[in-house]
Amino acid sequence: MRRLLITLLAVPLMVGAAKPPKPVYNGMVGSILLQKCGSCHREGGGAPFELLRYEQYAKRKTFIAEVVASGYMPPWAADPHYRTFAGQKALTPSEKQLILNWVAAGAPRGKRKHEPKIPNYRSNHGLGEPDVVLQMAEPYTVPGTGQHHYICYKIPYELPGDAYVKAIEYVPGNKSLVHHASYQFFGVGPDVNVFSGPTFYAYQTDSANRVDDNRDFRFFGLYDSLGNPPFPVFHSGYLPGTSVQQYPPGIGFALPRKGVLLIRSLHYSPTPIPRTDQSAIRLWLAEKPLERRIELAAFRPKIAGDTIEAGVVKSYYINIKTNGDMSLLHINPHMHQLGKSFLAYALTPRGDTIPLVHIPRWDFNWQEFYRFETPVIIPSGSVIHAEGVYDNTEANAANPNSPPQPMLIETGSMDDATEMMRLLFLYVPFRPGDESLQLTD
Repeated sequence: MRRLLITLLAVPLMVGAAKPPKPVYNGMVGSILLQKCGSCHREGGGAPFELLRYEQYAKRKTFIAEVVASGYMPPWAADPHYRTFAGQKALTPSEKQLILNWVAAGAPRGKRKHEPKIPNYRSNHGLGEPDVVLQMAEPYTVPGTGQHHYICYKIPYELPGDAYVKAIEYVPGNKSLVHHASYQFFGVGPDVNVFSGPTFYAYQTDSANRVDDNRDFRFFGLYDSLGNPPFPVFHSGYLPGTSVQQYPPGIGFALPRKGVLLIRSLHYSPTPIPRTDQSAIRLWLAEKPLERRIELAAFRPKIAGDTIEAGVVKSYYINIKTNGDMSLLHINPHMHQLGKSFLAYALTPRGDTIPLVHIPRWDFNWQEFYRFETPVIIPSGSVIHAEGVYDNTEANAANPNSPPQPMLIETGSMDDATEMMRLLFLYVPFRPGDESLQLTD
């Protein structure tokens, strides 16, 4: 018995003597960095410099350690402890520690034979090249006034026949200028010439800076000879950080043979000198008709014209009861520069809580249509709860006014001189088996 005890006591001493190998770039470290950083730090990726090779990471190792340790990079606003999403860029605790250990070890390279390959970022999540590209007819010049600038833009199209869209991507022509865009597809009557008439108008006043179907349809000549308006097909948007929206097999939206893409509110950030943008929409088409059409639901609080007083932190709430079982695919919370945090969840008729999204530190310059890993099933009769917290104090570094000024919220304007609170769903009506669909890449 004594001899067995001595043997057991010796084992920990032997295990403790072994040192874990130093992390090296040519292995797990490089794979993580290329996946979470390289997708943006590349040509056309939107980041200010390239991070695709060992030398580029090693050169900035101290900077990388700082932004990783602070959580500033990679940018991912949604709290992964509350709800995980497909394609999320947030580092896991173990990934974060591995990168920090690598930097602390002097950023060793490792054996070249194990060097990770640079991913094919241009493969668009395995979709290949787009089937249709709808682009602004010519570059639009944003005036160098140093002010926020908004336009409504029409992109007409005509296809050989009706089509079925399985994935869509808004591609800003100038990522440093385009802050966000709300866009809609419309089909038109057979006698409407979508290619005639004006292409765009710029918002001149706050009263004009609102979505007005009648005004826009008349301005762009979209009513048919009988006075019928165009019919809506699909509605979505682009925000900083937004990636390709792709849907499970058999799900998407039908695109009529002839119609228009209306970018209802294309918001350009201030620029001191005139600069140009030529944004586009990329479409990937399904080979056969879709079984189900994706739908959009937009929720807002009932607070039209309320004021966020200067020097206060204030919360607003959304409480909406659902009618019909839904399979939620994407979710998008939206606020402007006074945003502090955003929380959304569903409470089912049985009293169960379904976490949807939590943004603990709102970032106006990095938003997303978050895609769930599998559809989130929300039973009919559930109540969608959301809380948006707004910080109109000096402590809010993003506050557009110094000193803080009273700011209106939910006026119907898209102008950043007012605030908004929105919660958008992209969903399909529930069918048995939806809970098993995979929405990951």
